[in-house]
Amino acid sequence: MPARRRVQGFSRSSFFFQFGLTLIELILVLAITAILAGLASPAISSWVDTARSKAVRQQISSLLSDARYRALSRAEILTICRLEAGQCSSDFGFPLSTFVDLDKDAVLDVDEALLSEVTARIPEKARINWNRKGGYLRFWPNGGTGALTGSVTYCDSETPKNDFRVVVARTGRLRIEKEDTGCPP
Repeated sequence: MPARRRVQGFSRSSFFFQFGLTLIELILVLAITAILAGLASPAISSWVDTARSKAVRQQISSLLSDARYRALSRAEILTICRLEAGQCSSDFGFPLSTFVDLDKDAVLDVDEALLSEVTARIPEKARINWNRKGGYLRFWPNGGTGALTGSVTYCDSETPKNDFRVVVARTGRLRIEKEDTGCPP
């Protein structure tokens, strides 16, 4: 049996403890990390705001597209609005509800079905507006909106580059605009 050779000056237990960090090295690494995190924080915050804006835009356009499709496929009148005590609020915003509106009164009655409700988290300084009276949008059985054209506008006072507008044509088709949104500067 061959004899074990011992490396001169190193024992097995001291070998593992020789390669640590000193306190000064550790503090230096933490200081550099803190400086880099401080520099990256505004960029990350802006990225999060942009991601939220895109998510809200996607939710609004998906909700409107889905409501148009359901109105066509079910051959029923559908209304989209913010419900308060079963009635459409004049304040257009989240949560947005889609329901069958048989009597066209913008009220969710007992015999009418609530099809969906969408909620989204928007930044505190952002606002969503529907630019028509009544605070609701209605899709007819042919998929159009009748004479009710308009747009849903998202305005973010802190980050204007995230502003957008979803334009709804009389035919019910949607168009998303990033320029000339009508938001205050």
